[in-house]
Amino acid sequence: MKIPIGKFTLIDDYREDVGDVGELARSIADPDIRLLHLIRVDKNFNILEGRRRFRAFRDYLKLEELEEGVHFIFSGNATSGTPIALRIQWEENIQRKDFTPKEASQLLIALHNKMKETDKDWTQSATAKLVRKSKGYVSKLLYMAENSEIIEDCETIEEALDKLSKVKAKGLLKNIRQHKVDKIKKEAPKSDKFKLYNESLKLCDCQEGVKGIEDNSQDLIYCDPPFGIDLDDTLDGGINYDIYKDDAKTIIQLLKAMSTQWFRVARENSFIVVWTSFEHSGLLTTILMNAGFKIKLVPFVWVKSNAQAISRDQQTGIGCITEFAVYGYKGLPFMKRRLTSNVLYFPTIKKERVHVAQKSEALHKELLTTFADPAMTVLDCFAGSGSIERACVDLGMKVMGFEKDKDTFNNAISYGYNYYNKTEDKNDVT
Repeated sequence: MKIPIGKFTLIDDYREDVGDVGELARSIADPDIRLLHLIRVDKNFNILEGRRRFRAFRDYLKLEELEEGVHFIFSGNATSGTPIALRIQWEENIQRKDFTPKEASQLLIALHNKMKETDKDWTQSATAKLVRKSKGYVSKLLYMAENSEIIEDCETIEEALDKLSKVKAKGLLKNIRQHKVDKIKKEAPKSDKFKLYNESLKLCDCQEGVKGIEDNSQDLIYCDPPFGIDLDDTLDGGINYDIYKDDAKTIIQLLKAMSTQWFRVARENSFIVVWTSFEHSGLLTTILMNAGFKIKLVPFVWVKSNAQAISRDQQTGIGCITEFAVYGYKGLPFMKRRLTSNVLYFPTIKKERVHVAQKSEALHKELLTTFADPAMTVLDCFAGSGSIERACVDLGMKVMGFEKDKDTFNNAISYGYNYYNKTEDKNDVT
């Protein structure tokens, strides 16, 4: 039975964006594909399922009539406007599962490779023509297929391509960083301080590095653990941190393991200072006390004097422009310099930083000179940008810093090289 197409009606259509119906029409018309599922209609020829297919028939293929069993079938007792008709529309659109980017790219590369097996001169342009997509689109999907492990958790092709672009950028940055460090190593040190700084940084995991330190040998433990560096890669200094699992749970477990080592290597009558957030300051205090340290319950509070109080939670949160440093001691030491307040006002570093959590050398010097004299030994287990090490070298303190991420380590070396060359240049002028 053939029915004039004008007799069919589209009602109760809740899809506002019908997508590219022209592409669907071409798939239906392609003799090799014939991508056609029958439209379901009620007894009055109201369409219950297959609204996009009907538009392809009517608006693109310009069919004048539809044939039962070829283009459409009747849908039993279901009629338009009834609950069962709405359920059919729901199931058709909600239960359908599109390919993930990984699945789509794997299918395309399989098709491309099969075509190359039958035609040794087959190209990406030919595949693009075959699937009716641009060459650029096909090229991107084939690139995705070659890097499928990277896009495993991506839900859209756009998200997958964005992630691959960032990974590629990181790869280029790694090469640039390594080239800079290699070049620096070949040059004779222009600054004695840079030589000391360079020797102070060790590329290794702190849990391994601390094992080689003698008992009771460090005058000050001073660390800034990597809490919450899960930030956008587009931020200055925020592209280096794939190696860190820096969620609170992981870092807390690390601090529990390190705290016993810190107590072991700390000299009798010495201090420990560890940076943290307000929400974790109480837990950090407990961890250090369990390791054997005596903790002062009034922490240092750093007020970021140039920061804007912007909250990520715009509905119920307030902005935070402070960080905290918990401090304590082993034995019964004396502070080297007494402060009038536990509140410190220093600006954050916003330009030319190489670490998203980079603190200024001036801020570190304020605390270092409170707890240690020049020529004393300082241990830093999370070197990051190297700002603690630079502060120690400037003050004449012996320091050892561990950093396990090679990219971050290279950044610290390059930054220190520029830092000390600029310093030396200024000294030469004066």
